[in-house]
Amino acid sequence: MSSWPVSGTRRFGSTALPPELEVSLVPLLEDAHADDPFVPHQPREGITRAAELVRSVGLEVVTIRGSLLVGGVEVDHVWLAVTDHSGEPWVLDTAFPLHRESFLAVLPGWVAGDASTDDLVAAADGAALLDRVLASFPTGTGYIGGPVWTTGRR
Repeated sequence: MSSWPVSGTRRFGSTALPPELEVSLVPLLEDAHADDPFVPHQPREGITRAAELVRSVGLEVVTIRGSLLVGGVEVDHVWLAVTDHSGEPWVLDTAFPLHRESFLAVLPGWVAGDASTDDLVAAADGAALLDRVLASFPTGTGYIGGPVWTTGRR
């Protein structure tokens, strides 16, 4: 991996998905989601599948572990940071459909233990790929975390 632009803990900003990725990457992710939907209770499985697709279009990716902040609730979570090294890395979160209000309504209860995993899965059921986070995320949410290196790199 060459000069990865994320080291240590950082806050990731919401941004627009680069237009060329709407043509190259989004269809690959949509096909993967149609074949085997990304689900909120298996974030690691989802990002593993997504990372392969991201790499197939020539981008670099790293797994990030940290906190997802949603309306005052902090969720321990994993997601991908993606870069082509032309700008800041952006968030790819295939697990949580944060652009879906019904999911956002259940997530705080799930974190607090007042909603079950089945409730969380039901709130995400039928959510499209574009309901998930592909670079942009709703106002009032935020991602803070750092890289998980499998080779001991820090």
